[in-house]
Amino acid sequence: MLSLFNSLPEEDVIIYQTRKLQVLNFELDTKTQPTIKTDTRILLHQSLDLYKEATRLNLFNKDERMEGLGRNLLIELYRLFKTIEREENPFPYCPDFSDILQNMGQIPTPRLLSRLGRHIAKEYRETFQQEPPMFRRYVDGAYCLVKFYPIKYESWLKEKISSFLV
Repeated sequence: MLSLFNSLPEEDVIIYQTRKLQVLNFELDTKTQPTIKTDTRILLHQSLDLYKEATRLNLFNKDERMEGLGRNLLIELYRLFKTIEREENPFPYCPDFSDILQNMGQIPTPRLLSRLGRHIAKEYRETFQQEPPMFRRYVDGAYCLVKFYPIKYESWLKEKISSFLV
């Protein structure tokens, strides 16, 4: 049993939490619920705690069904993080490096993303004579400042990423 929800079987708790996230994501996507509310953040943190606890207890490695439930929960968490992120950032920005890399047929490893981020920031400083804008973002289990690039520089960004990969 999960220590967070002692009265229900682990599988039922994970399914229930995933469903709550799916409904919330649907409401946010269709603008039924137009803004991020405090209870949205509470649900997000509860779900994240549940995922961490289930991972710590090695529940997602029990069998294929539990592995699938863990994957579904993680997907819904990711969708909600992206929605919150979009609402908190004041201007349209270029896609994530990982999305751009995947579209180019590359596998975005943490090491590659880190090296690429440093390289692009340096190129941005040299080209535009200023620091790239930074915003708080959820990365690897914590919020941190991450550089973003305005959408008007998307072709420049893709060109620099392509040249970096050569």
